[in-house]
Amino acid sequence: LLGPLRYPQLLALYAATVMYSVAFGLFEVAVTALAAGQGLPAAAGVILALASVGSALGVLVYGSRDWAWPTARQYLLAQLAMAAGLLALAPVANVYAFGLLSIVACAPMAPVIAVQSVLVSRLAPRAMLAEGFTWAATCLLGGISAGIAAGGILVEYWSPSWVLVTAAIATAAAGMIAWVGLQGREHHYPTQLSGGRGDL
Repeated sequence: LLGPLRYPQLLALYAATVMYSVAFGLFEVAVTALAAGQGLPAAAGVILALASVGSALGVLVYGSRDWAWPTARQYLLAQLAMAAGLLALAPVANVYAFGLLSIVACAPMAPVIAVQSVLVSRLAPRAMLAEGFTWAATCLLGGISAGIAAGGILVEYWSPSWVLVTAAIATAAAGMIAWVGLQGREHHYPTQLSGGRGDL
């Protein structure tokens, strides 16, 4: 009945997914609040577009290489890089500077999702692969929704900078959850992926 939720490593991965997805939602609200607070609400869309460009470039760089590090370590490093990028954006108050910096600071976002997908493909039993990805997508979208809801409340009391700091903390926590939860290998189901390593 529980399907992939019976496997501790996948549960850890899903929990981490919720946490970093909350950060996505918080980021979107913080950007909107920053732009609106400076009387430039339309700038929020431009900033989010620039962040998406940076994220796309980041995953292109990630996907162009065959990384020697175990996938679990790649996942941790990608999330720590994402947390660092969010922290770098936190003190930036100028919308134009924020937008330009977002191209670099948000580069790790899509790689986090890419590495998570690789992990799901390697941890989920073959017979449950589709269900495993369904749970991953559910956690991603649910986390973003929760982050947007939480961000809407937080910006009523905090500045956008502190919302970004909160997003960075959530992302770092996701990395720690995944790192601890993926240490065991008793539920590792290898999947052949071209150009990838079979170890976690």
